[in-house]
Amino acid sequence: MDLKKTLLLVGLSSGLANADIESALTASYGSEYIYRGVNVGDDHVSLNLTASGEAAGLTWNAGLLHGSTETTDETRMMLGVSKSLSDSLSVNVGMMNTSLLAAGDLREVYAGVSTALAGIDLSGTVFFNQNDALATDSYYELSASYHHCMGDGLGATLAVSYGNWDEDPSGANEDVDALAISLTLNKDLGGGLEGSLGVTHQISDTPISEDETVVGASVTFSF
Repeated sequence: MDLKKTLLLVGLSSGLANADIESALTASYGSEYIYRGVNVGDDHVSLNLTASGEAAGLTWNAGLLHGSTETTDETRMMLGVSKSLSDSLSVNVGMMNTSLLAAGDLREVYAGVSTALAGIDLSGTVFFNQNDALATDSYYELSASYHHCMGDGLGATLAVSYGNWDEDPSGANEDVDALAISLTLNKDLGGGLEGSLGVTHQISDTPISEDETVVGASVTFSF
């Protein structure tokens, strides 16, 4: 991981710790990096800083991520707001800039909705491409997840997500999609620390990707 970008994340986290907002810093590792159904590379390590707060009746959230594989570097910045319409329904909009070494910057605006039904969290988000870095115009994703608390700070989350490109990033194929199923174990380590172990299996029948199984781990410090 690039040292300057790592120091930037650490410096920002120090500043956020003194502000009246909720923030978290996550370090993670994955055996492979699957980005929206596409295998970007092996041995993915990342550092992700997120923050959120309340303003004018809205919840705002921001994130800065830097990650790398054996062959790529990525920096992602996002800023969004959400509004609760009821106890279980909310909508969100925002902007995101993703820089992958091989493809250049991808600038997007997004809109989504989330709800909960019978203990299952449901969400749908559409991302609209705002530049010519990739051939695609839009990408949307639907997801469902269920979290089960097992006591002593241990929990498990089962999630399923479906993503679709209207046209794959290379522009060679139209209407490509992938389905991912993941199981994650989370453990509250105390002092604002949480650790996780997970496995994700992707089922894909498109030219841009294959069936993949990824294992990973992360540590999150909330402050």
